[in-house]
Amino acid sequence: MTVYHSGGQFYTDQYETTNLAGASVMTPLYAKDGLLDTVDQDDGTSLPQVAVLLTVPGQIMSGVPGVDIDGDIALGSEQTSNNYIEIKLSI
Repeated sequence: MTVYHSGGQFYTDQYETTNLAGASVMTPLYAKDGLLDTVDQDDGTSLPQVAVLLTVPGQIMSGVPGVDIDGDIALGSEQTSNNYIEIKLSI
């Protein structure tokens, strides 16, 4: 999954929005139903930790001039709010 020795840092919009809304930095993340989630159980089965949260959900600058974030257009996302999280993989 990653070629980095201690885990790579990535932005992703593939997370469960409801459970991550109140999460804080360094919260462990688990892969559940194809999305990152703070819940570590699935039908009573423990899930392996795959990442830690480095930034809470928010918009990311795309590098294209615009008006969304400090003179930049926000990067589009599959999330309705165009939010991303930054994670550090731990697998």
